[in-house]
Amino acid sequence: RAEAGRSHARADEARRACQSLRDQVKAIDELVARQRDVEYLRDRDDLARLQARRDGVAAALRGIEEAEGELATIRVDAGLLEELDAAHEEVVRAQAKLDAASTSLRVEALGPVGVEIDSTRHDLTGGETLERPVLGPTEITVPGAVRIRVTPGVGERDLRQALDRARERYRTLCERGGVADLAQARQELERRRDVEQRLAAHREKLARELGGLTVEQLQAEHARLTARVGEYERTRPAHPPLPVDLEAARQAAGQAQDRARELRAALAEAE
Repeated sequence: RAEAGRSHARADEARRACQSLRDQVKAIDELVARQRDVEYLRDRDDLARLQARRDGVAAALRGIEEAEGELATIRVDAGLLEELDAAHEEVVRAQAKLDAASTSLRVEALGPVGVEIDSTRHDLTGGETLERPVLGPTEITVPGAVRIRVTPGVGERDLRQALDRARERYRTLCERGGVADLAQARQELERRRDVEQRLAAHREKLARELGGLTVEQLQAEHARLTARVGEYERTRPAHPPLPVDLEAARQAAGQAQDRARELRAALAEAE
């Protein structure tokens, strides 16, 4: 009987040891599962942040493309505006010199009279005056009475040629900048500066969102996390339910780790 009792005791002890071992294995499995939940939720949060960065990169690239396209349409830069400003000043100076030296014509009617200036008739009443600059050889005729020919001096012709050259220079520069005048050129330069500022901001945003990665590397990391998250969602058992967030998953993993540690200690004590 004593031997039978000892056999029963040894059998009970073996069963308890097996049960403890099974409990420990179950606890380890639970710990692994909870740790995988932590990894999944961390990956999911990382994927959400990565998606936001990916969207930011796409927006920055669109902004860069639009700004570069608009910049390509602006032909005025600071150098051209400086040339245009100087050319405009030269036109103003040449015009002022010509105005100061030019011959002018003033006809005052003492009574009703018809006057022809370069074959264009003007009917004037008494006391009426007609004024105009003399830009070249000009003929004034009072039909049946007198014909007067006015010819500007040589110096005046030189000044007019200088004005024509200044105007041609100004016109050529306007054509080069695709503008009608100096005022529009200034507007175009302001637009250039605005577009350049937007372009710089988009480029800064792109660098910030990439965080040292290339666009291809960011896309590859996004694809990797998407695959990992998707695989876990397809294969994870429905029970126990997934923790609501990463912090809850960490708490569950900590509890599972404590349980596994307790079982290991109990098994070691039993040995």
